[in-house]
Amino acid sequence: MPDLKKVFMNPVEKGRSFFQGFSIVFWAVILVAIFRAFVVPIEMEDGWWHLSAGRWMAEHRQVPREDVFSFTDERGPWQLTQWLGSAIFYGVYQIGDVPGLIVFRAVFFTLIFAVFVGYAYHKKTPLPLLIVLIFLLFHALESRNLLRPLIFNLIFISVFLMLLYSHQKTGDPRRLFLLPVLGIFWANLHLGSFVYGHVIFAAFFISAMLEHLFARRQGNAATARREAQHARDLGLIWCAYLFVFFINPYGAEGFLYPFKVFLLPEFINFYKFKGIVDEMGSPLQMYGGPAWIPFLVLIVMVLHAVGKSEKRNWASMVLFGAALGLFLASVRAVDFFALTSGYIILASMPAGVPQSLRPPGSSRVNEMILMGVIILALGFCALNPSNPWTAHCSRQKKDFIRMGDAAAAVEFLKKKNIRGSVFNDEHFGGYLIWSAYPQLRAFVDGRQADQEKFQLYLAVLQRPEEFWEKADSHNQFDLILLDPRLAHSKKMIRYLARQPQWRMVFHDGNAVVYVRYGLGA
Repeated sequence: MPDLKKVFMNPVEKGRSFFQGFSIVFWAVILVAIFRAFVVPIEMEDGWWHLSAGRWMAEHRQVPREDVFSFTDERGPWQLTQWLGSAIFYGVYQIGDVPGLIVFRAVFFTLIFAVFVGYAYHKKTPLPLLIVLIFLLFHALESRNLLRPLIFNLIFISVFLMLLYSHQKTGDPRRLFLLPVLGIFWANLHLGSFVYGHVIFAAFFISAMLEHLFARRQGNAATARREAQHARDLGLIWCAYLFVFFINPYGAEGFLYPFKVFLLPEFINFYKFKGIVDEMGSPLQMYGGPAWIPFLVLIVMVLHAVGKSEKRNWASMVLFGAALGLFLASVRAVDFFALTSGYIILASMPAGVPQSLRPPGSSRVNEMILMGVIILALGFCALNPSNPWTAHCSRQKKDFIRMGDAAAAVEFLKKKNIRGSVFNDEHFGGYLIWSAYPQLRAFVDGRQADQEKFQLYLAVLQRPEEFWEKADSHNQFDLILLDPRLAHSKKMIRYLARQPQWRMVFHDGNAVVYVRYGLGA
């Protein structure tokens, strides 16, 4: 028997029902496309040592307190502040192996976009504006598609911003109590909890204080009292958030660790990373002109949204200034900058969206046409191997291949029972730890736990004629593992060709192995 409600549904209701169904299909296609774009191979660098740390914790039922993957038998202190992220990655690996990790990471990034779209619909954001924001976010976040605990920052940044903007609008403090609870997890996942979390709290606290001062100056007693209450609520929750950093396996040392990292320059030489680690460099030096266009568009959109908002929002202005400053100082803050900018734009949307932001004519018809065009374009792209997203994935895969794969070289060394201390390219260090420690001990890896060794490693690659003998005599290397496709490795390979005590035993285009004469087969 037919559903009488559907049969006698008036045309307006039928149109609304059809449009809602079409919207669901549209966003399902968009999110599937985003998921596919983030399905790329696991990078050779930090992911492997995080898996190694997770495996060690699972086997020993504790967090490491010393360098359990030390190059020598002398183990220095090591606090794994990202221990929970490493444990999660290893748990996923146990369930789904490497393909499971790839899917997990892609699902996580798709979730970030889904949460953003959900918040945008809650704010009744016009579809054209939302599509532009999705594109800009994708442009920024694709570079952070890494198997590292830093990706967990994205979900906490999103939730913190949504809850704090909601409190700013309603004044209801009850949801704020979620923030310290979430902070317990965030603080054990990544140090981004310390930097980004406090920046977000500071922005909203400063905003409430400024609103209170301006209201008092204007003689608006009711507004002054309300903003003072907001500031008190935020201050108390902020203090509670700071306290959660005590809740970690390292106790007081774990609480002090982020303070030491950022306030004591010699603690782990954090600020020296800017001249060593690419992602610590400024985007002004690393990005070319075309790569800046999406970021400039995002900056203009934020300034326009904040400038045109119904009420001047100090939190958004302080937050945007801090996010932009962090991004200009270090490219690794691109995710915080882009995500924060997106939420600032959405939060600045007026209660009733101005008609000027919608396409001319019937808004629903135009939005359906726009959705249809985008779905057809995505369908064409899925069948066309030269489409931008497929090209993006291919480029990512090519980059990973260019960085080399140490698996075949490590298997060769195991088969030949060759073991010992290894002078290695840094991006091979994590895989050596994962697959062959302690039989093969990497000199450096992505943890950069020993800055003295890492500085010597860089000096050797830059000027092997000057520094290799010093490094070798002090560390007595048994093997050398290099990526022959990298420029600095080529320089080292040319140098080794003139050294009679070293012989090449393996070369597959991705990795080359030298052993000292008298070692191995």
